[in-house]
Amino acid sequence: MEHVATVRVIFGDTDAAGIVYYGNYLRWFEVGRAELMRRKGFSYLETMERGCSSRSSSVGARYHASARYRRRVSDHAEIRDSGVRLTFGYRIEIGTRISLVTGIPCTHSRGR
Repeated sequence: MEHVATVRVIFGDTDAAGIVYYGNYLRWFEVGRAELMRRKGFSYLETMERGCSSRSSSVGARYHASARYRRRVSDHAEIRDSGVRLTFGYRIEIGTRISLVTGIPCTHSRGR
């Protein structure tokens, strides 16, 4: 199952030239992951209150193009593998599937 969230690039996400700072794409990966989990009936807060945690054990990105101030981007997140660890896939796109960033499969370990 894939979830797509829309994110509008705010000025604080950019540098002086209006181009998105590369680290913000990782934050948008988290937005997509949180929305996907919420859609599946889970929230970080509820999970933590039950004594479970989730921490990233690996994360990476391949950058293809840049987003700019005021643009809307599509934030795609999907679960690629589940078990003790969850592996997510991410894509940030603009317009009609113009790829800006793809997430190298990102793994989250679940624990107590």
